[in-house]
Amino acid sequence: MLGPGNYTELDVRAGARAFSGWEVDDESLKVTFDRDAAYDRPVQFLGTRRNWTTDLAIDALCDHPSCPRFVATRMYRFFVGTAPTDARADEMAAIFRKSGLEIKPLIQNILEGRDFASALHARPRTPLEWLVPVLAITGNTTKTDKFDIDLNWFDELGQMPFRPPNVAGWPLDQRWLSAGQMLSRTNVLMRLPLAKTIVDRVEPGVEPVLEYCGLYDVSAATKAAMQRSIDSQTEFAKGLELLVALAVLSPEFSLL
Repeated sequence: MLGPGNYTELDVRAGARAFSGWEVDDESLKVTFDRDAAYDRPVQFLGTRRNWTTDLAIDALCDHPSCPRFVATRMYRFFVGTAPTDARADEMAAIFRKSGLEIKPLIQNILEGRDFASALHARPRTPLEWLVPVLAITGNTTKTDKFDIDLNWFDELGQMPFRPPNVAGWPLDQRWLSAGQMLSRTNVLMRLPLAKTIVDRVEPGVEPVLEYCGLYDVSAATKAAMQRSIDSQTEFAKGLELLVALAVLSPEFSLL
């Protein structure tokens, strides 16, 4: 919530004490508070020494001067794909602060901005952002006797939901375009059969497949690569599966 440089290791430890006492049941996911397990002595947190409760600690984090700018910058980077200029970050922070840290006005400002409208292929899809539409494209959005989503796929792709690698969460950088990531995505694709309804209605040609996958603006290089592949792999040898795989592994689909 604050960003590097705006807190210390001691603040992290003190904050952990402020949040102690809360427990989550692994099976029922029920959240309970055990007062006897909570730390009830004064600690120094963000420059103030006192007995901290969870609510007081959250208020202190939200009231910190760096909070609005940091949150606004992270939201901007997620939706636009690049870091905002200092002036843009200050503008968004002011809007976020004025709204009382209501998230809706901040997101509205970002989505209505010219920088969002002009952003295209500015950020790599994370594994989750890639796999969810691919499941829909291949027709594997419902559990059947022949197919069931394997949660290990998320781990294989490097993004298990609700289990980030650290407190900073998953990165939004170029690592999601690495050769290793593309190999992992290919391995997952090989376990995703095309639903019969899709095989019956989608023609195994470059343009029909691109349109079906929602790719209306792709490079000549991508189209040429797909055409060479289908020319050497007839539709009788699962050419449609090949084209769909190439489409969802293409640079245009891998970027938002």
